[in-house]
Amino acid sequence: YDCCFSPDNQFVVSCSADHSLRVWGIAERVCVRRMLNSVSVRRCCWSGDGRTIVSADSDARIVRWHGAAKE
Repeated sequence: YDCCFSPDNQFVVSCSADHSLRVWGIAERVCVRRMLNSVSVRRCCWSGDGRTIVSADSDARIVRWHGAAKE
């Protein structure tokens, strides 16, 4: 499983076997967004502009998550 800092270093995205991605606010030290997938999420990374998260799951699917930081 994986985690990645946002381009502005204000957030971290994590992914796990519980089928979720979580965006963590570094300053707040809390989860600011939770996104659910249908299967385990193995890898995650931010786009260069910080607006989108891309993930890869255990079914070998690539998913784009828009509005990544706060919604």
